[in-house]
Amino acid sequence: MKSRVSTTWSICKKELLTATALTALAGMWPASGAFAQAAGAASNSGPIALPPVDVTAPEQGPASPEQAAPPPVTPAETGGGRFTGYSVPDAFSATKTETPILQTPVSIQVVPLETINDQQRITVQDAIIGNVSSVAPAPNGFPSTTNFTIRGFNTSSNVYQNGLLLPYTQNIDTSNIQSIEVLKGPAAVLFGRVAPGGLVDIELKRPLDVPYYSFQEQAGSFGLTRTTIDATGPLTADKTWLYRINADFMHTNSFVDFVNDQDIFVAPTITYHPIEQFRLNIDAEYQHVTSVDNQPQFPAVGNAPAPIPISRYLEDPAVTTLYPDQFIRRYAGFDWKFDITNNWNLVSRFAYDNMQTFNSQFYWNCITTFAPYPGCKAPNNTFGVGANNFQFGPGHQRSISGNVELHGKFETGPLNHAVLFGMDTLNSTKAFNNIYDTNAQSLNIFDPVYNGPSLASLYKPQNGFALINTQEWKGAYVQDMISALNDSVHLLIGGRYDWAETGSGVAFGSANAMGLANQKFTTLPDRGFSPRIGLLYQPVPWLSFYGNYTQSLGFNNGAGANGQPLAPQHGIQWEGGAKAEFFDKRLSATMAFYDILETNVPTVIPGSVLSNLIGLAESKGVELDINGRIDANWSVIANFSFDDARVKQGSPFNPADPLDLVNEKPVTGNLLQGVPEYMGNLWVKYDAAGEYRGLSTAAGVSRIGEAQGDPANSFQMPAYTLLRGMAAYRFPYAGSFITAQLNIDNALNSTYFYGSTTYVNRFSLTPGVPRSFRGSLRLEF
Repeated sequence: MKSRVSTTWSICKKELLTATALTALAGMWPASGAFAQAAGAASNSGPIALPPVDVTAPEQGPASPEQAAPPPVTPAETGGGRFTGYSVPDAFSATKTETPILQTPVSIQVVPLETINDQQRITVQDAIIGNVSSVAPAPNGFPSTTNFTIRGFNTSSNVYQNGLLLPYTQNIDTSNIQSIEVLKGPAAVLFGRVAPGGLVDIELKRPLDVPYYSFQEQAGSFGLTRTTIDATGPLTADKTWLYRINADFMHTNSFVDFVNDQDIFVAPTITYHPIEQFRLNIDAEYQHVTSVDNQPQFPAVGNAPAPIPISRYLEDPAVTTLYPDQFIRRYAGFDWKFDITNNWNLVSRFAYDNMQTFNSQFYWNCITTFAPYPGCKAPNNTFGVGANNFQFGPGHQRSISGNVELHGKFETGPLNHAVLFGMDTLNSTKAFNNIYDTNAQSLNIFDPVYNGPSLASLYKPQNGFALINTQEWKGAYVQDMISALNDSVHLLIGGRYDWAETGSGVAFGSANAMGLANQKFTTLPDRGFSPRIGLLYQPVPWLSFYGNYTQSLGFNNGAGANGQPLAPQHGIQWEGGAKAEFFDKRLSATMAFYDILETNVPTVIPGSVLSNLIGLAESKGVELDINGRIDANWSVIANFSFDDARVKQGSPFNPADPLDLVNEKPVTGNLLQGVPEYMGNLWVKYDAAGEYRGLSTAAGVSRIGEAQGDPANSFQMPAYTLLRGMAAYRFPYAGSFITAQLNIDNALNSTYFYGSTTYVNRFSLTPGVPRSFRGSLRLEF
């Protein structure tokens, strides 16, 4: 016999479910779940009286699990892991252990997949710039290279993927990226020979154990079209084998005349998970880029960028379109983890990266440097006329890296330990044959006439050079995170010892002398210890204060004026700050103060592939990052940084050559080039509820301060402001989900320039993209 109980829920104390409670539940439930819908309705209409509910208690046994469980949530509903929020509570790069950011005594920021999708970022550089404080773009001789300044120092060789270095990174696509971590300050203790400003670590998407498919078509300004595919699921019924494949095809022109780019990218991943204690991920990537690119050739006249249209092409299309750049990359890697016990596990990673390139480009040489203003000056006193020398040649870059680590947790009395023991290795080679034609004609930047050097001179070069750089290191490291006093005090101590060797060879002369076998190759051994110590105090669960001291042993990729390998960089940092979490950990904030000293900072000698070294440079500043969700509707990304980066020990001031434009030697007291004095960014997103559920809008503003254009500080890149926005609508359709989205960047159509760290500083500015639109249509099921 059954007993029947009828209960009516009414609006009264204790029985009332407010909109606030439903909103909190919605935060834990998928975006399109029933709780979220109820929360949206509650936010619009206030308290809700739930309908009468009949509860029937069977005579024997509990309710069946099928009856009690909520309906299953499909990956399409949650976007296959796309909806990650703007705040990420944990990060890998800071300690390589499972430590919350709030308890980590270093500064680290994460750009999650939701940010990348909301802003429709295609490259890693675009995904980071504006979303992380103290990070500015810093292009070098090749615009496709992923280059940054972090805390005032160039990080061209500081890009990692799944914890392993990609030393010669170019054209990094975001289609298979789950998140991007930016670790601030020296990180040599865990990652080896890196510059002290910080590093970028890319975390790849991983296979899901349920099917998910996404097809996206993007189109935008300057002829952009991009098709992206993301497919994942189990390969076997027992879900021991999983797969994921990301691929895209992109073609775009540019706001610069004659420039175009075509990119093919395929990235499959296989996961083997036979038992709970073991998981293996195998990754592969193939990429082929063909482009007529725009080398950073925009010149400065006087103390500012030249007054010419940013669309002007300052190479010769008769040649560059005939010899487009080629970039082919093949990558293979794996990582696995085995849990020995509940507290001890073993981790190993491996990566093989192979790139082949062919680059054709023009370089400026200034006819007359002085009087009355710095800049190129022809006999008719028309500024901006220079000799345009053509160069082209094949290149090959290869790297092999790997590591093995033992992680463990144990207690000693009142102290809790999270320890890490590791060893890693890297071997990389970069070789480039470069042929240049010295008979190229001059080009007037105000009235260019494209003639092009003769094809005969290209096939029979009169001059050229061959360049090869190598680096090899083996490192051993140890770290202990000690926690005490009810988990309110955390002491991070660690150290690393490197056995390293760098090599360099440069040969100049005719084509017959360009073979790498004929070069004089020189190696430079180096060994060093890199310690780190940090202390964090967490007086209340949502707030912590921290400080750290770190040293780093860095790698200089290149050769000095004598052709010998450059001496390694050494960095020291003092840092202190505070971290906080608000609104049930949905919103996070970090404020940091830092002071970094670095020796042997390279600056390229104009018109060559060789470098001068700064004896000592210092970068000190303050930064603030705020990321996350304020409530069920509002999310925010906000950051600000002020950076004073200058030469502490360099060349003495020469009154006979006050701008030192001949050798561009860094003068003591000068500001480092390409480092904005300040940067501020704000991005605010609103997700509608109720009958408008699925609609999202966002707006952002960036203000970037003035930066020096060259080591001599002879010209400046002016401050600028950028506005951007987004509108998207996501709705279910026939068991799938469709998202339509439109983004606008640089809505004010501001003209701006950034970066000048190439071979000829006064002829290496990069103009920013003018107003542009990007629309997309995504199908998920």
